[in-house]
Amino acid sequence: MGRRTSLLTVYLPSCLPAIIAGVGYGLLSWARFDRMWAGIDLAIFTQAAKQYSEWQAPWSTIKSVSPFNLLGDHFSPVIALLGPVYALVPHAWVLLLVQALLIAVATFIITHTAVRQLGPVLGMLVGLIFAASWGIQGLALFDFHEVAFALPLLAAAYCALLDNRNGRAVLWSLPLMLVKEDSVFLLLGLVLVLLARRQWKLASILAAYAVGSFALIVWVIIPLIGFYGRYTYWEASAAGGVNPIVDAFHNIVTSVTSGATPMLFVVLFVGTLGVGLRSPLILGVLPNVLSRLTSPNPTYLNGDLQYNGTIAVIIAIAFVNGVLRYKRKPQSDKIPPAVKIDYRPTAITQQQVVAFAVITSTIVTVAITVFLAPAGLLVKTLAAPSEDYKTVAESLTLIPRDSRVIASDTIAAYLVDRTRLFILEKGLKDSTSLEKKFTDSTGQVINADYVVIDRRTAEEWQRTWISSLTISSPQKILAKISDHTVPLSYDIIVIKL
Repeated sequence: MGRRTSLLTVYLPSCLPAIIAGVGYGLLSWARFDRMWAGIDLAIFTQAAKQYSEWQAPWSTIKSVSPFNLLGDHFSPVIALLGPVYALVPHAWVLLLVQALLIAVATFIITHTAVRQLGPVLGMLVGLIFAASWGIQGLALFDFHEVAFALPLLAAAYCALLDNRNGRAVLWSLPLMLVKEDSVFLLLGLVLVLLARRQWKLASILAAYAVGSFALIVWVIIPLIGFYGRYTYWEASAAGGVNPIVDAFHNIVTSVTSGATPMLFVVLFVGTLGVGLRSPLILGVLPNVLSRLTSPNPTYLNGDLQYNGTIAVIIAIAFVNGVLRYKRKPQSDKIPPAVKIDYRPTAITQQQVVAFAVITSTIVTVAITVFLAPAGLLVKTLAAPSEDYKTVAESLTLIPRDSRVIASDTIAAYLVDRTRLFILEKGLKDSTSLEKKFTDSTGQVINADYVVIDRRTAEEWQRTWISSLTISSPQKILAKISDHTVPLSYDIIVIKL
């Protein structure tokens, strides 16, 4: 009887939000892919998965004609886990399903902890708040990104912190450096939380590991195996400037005055009403957020992209911690284990406050999802009638398997499985001779069999070339699909070189 009660009151409420998140994001990701809205990031990660499935290093022809090891671009060996999956299902869209599954796992971990702390109903609502948070929607509905692997690890680490298991939290966080080199900011955030708890030894060990791993990756491993022989993303941070401190301050001021920073904080905290700010666990977001605020790249502040996924994890668990602080005043910054939390009859008012905070946050999150966030907007767009995307997909089948193809980044994910793919860049090697003189991002000439151009994003010289080719060699135009009646129009042309 006890086991059955535990199943109904703990595990079932923990599983429901995870199932909803996994199935929901899986379906939306598939629908987005099916509508031909996937981008270049999915194509790049698919090339890596394809190489790993063949027991090869993650070489990418999208990045360069010459051998380009993706581990020398961003250090993400965790992507090797996609190799067996891709070997079983060799399609780009399977990566989107893996991403949805990882989100579901993180949702289960967070919900399970919330259920133990707040009870089945409120805990389940917390799981739904996390799953529908803007940061998770931005990650789930924008191609595939390696950061998805960080979500379960980070959730396990911060849930361990919530249970006052600091050592276990550190252990869960260690593999984050295998997800991506900039996970150093996530580890440093955890260091701040440990310092706030006066866990000096653990904080020192984790800080040394984080900084040491980052230094090893960006100053030894990447220069050793990378195409450029150096870490190329310093330019995207204040550290890449002439005067880092001045540049960082200038970038922060610019982001604040432009409205990007206030909007980012609204995106991050509005769903939980800022309740998580009551918790010392929220210190974990500081290094990540500061690294983005000080960057000269405004893309990092975009709330609709993947950059807020890990922050959403921390905010969700800090929200649980903040709600618990309404229930009873903590004796210290250390949060007692769930089994020690005392629900006393005299705390009826606090119970009501807790319920109000969780339920209100749920309502706000649902409203944001429906009217403002990526998922709601995507559903509205999918509702628009269109059949032309099917014509685009059919036109790509005219290209034989294993052909060498140059494609616009908006088409890349639909050719990467069965062709040797290159990306259409902005320049030509020889502007006087357009035939077979396309170049990659490193300036090397690409000798290809076909080129697929999305004229929505085409350069002027590409439009001119297409026009001249239509007149001089119309037989080379294999397909032309144009439709501007739908929200995301299609204007694709397939050319045999």
